[in-house]
Amino acid sequence: MEKWLIRIGRGVGMGLGWGAAWVPVSLLVGLLIIDPDNSMDEPWVLAGMYAGFLCGAVFSAVARTADGRRRLDELSLSRAEMEVEYRAEQAAYEAEMEA
Repeated sequence: MEKWLIRIGRGVGMGLGWGAAWVPVSLLVGLLIIDPDNSMDEPWVLAGMYAGFLCGAVFSAVARTADGRRRLDELSLSRAEMEVEYRAEQAAYEAEMEA
């Protein structure tokens, strides 16, 4: 049980880190491209934080699934890419077989 709590905590940490990194991007896109005259009352900071958190948490889960016993810094980029592509192809194949 303790391992799962540690893994969930690391996933949340990864999501928060990505969320913080996405905030400046969402501000630039929101204020300069989508709404340059500032006519909308959109919370661009929250939009970037939510999207970044979701992407970071999903990345953490995929990286953990791709190579379960290794840490992220020990995982080779090519191995992670091949594993993610393989799982996507498997999911598409299974969905096709169900239809």
